[in-house]
Amino acid sequence: MVIRDLRVLKAMARRGFIKLHDLTGKSVRHWTGLYVRASFVDDVGPALKGFWQSFEYKGTKFRLHYIEGCFHPFVMVEGSQVPSFC
Repeated sequence: MVIRDLRVLKAMARRGFIKLHDLTGKSVRHWTGLYVRASFVDDVGPALKGFWQSFEYKGTKFRLHYIEGCFHPFVMVEGSQVPSFC
């Protein structure tokens, strides 16, 4: 499951797990021509050593994952099925 709630993403960024992209939370044009709210992030935060490292937030394990066809990583619940929506 991809985390799309901007409040959760901002809280993770405040704790140093992720770095938000400049477009996170803004409307961007999807390759299909529709406008969607960006939920991708820029990179890992200072609390992590690399994008492969998982982290725990409010009792749930998360990790960054690159979805096929996307240039930026998404925050996903660890162990969930990877979507192909890009």
